[in-house]
Order: sequence, then structure tokens, then C-alpha cells
Amino acid sequence: MPDPILIEVGTNKKSIKQITESNIKYRYGIIINAEADDIKYEKNIAIIPLKWFLLL
Repeated sequence: MPDPILIEVGTNKKSIKQITESNIKYRYGIIINAEADDIKYEKNIAIIPLKWFLLL
């Protein structure tokens, strides 16, 4: 079974700390941020604006 994808949703999440310090081995992480204007990538984690995520 493949490793899970960790998703974190928040209004002003700017840190990837909660995902990177997780005890769960993950493939990659996604942070949904209501304050972000554009997609950013750090390490193996994507920070996606909430308005873009709602289009999915």
C-alpha cells in the first residue's frame, strides 16, 4: 500500500512544520491556505490557495 498524502487546511498556514514533523511517512503534503495568492513548493509539500483548491 502506498504512503498517504497529508493535507492540512488553514486560514493563514504559512509553515510546513506540522507536516514535516508528522510521525506519518507520507508521499507528499498539501497545505490549503486561504491567504495565499499563488502556488508555492517547499521540499515535498505544495501550498495551494483556497480559491484554487475549491475549483477542483
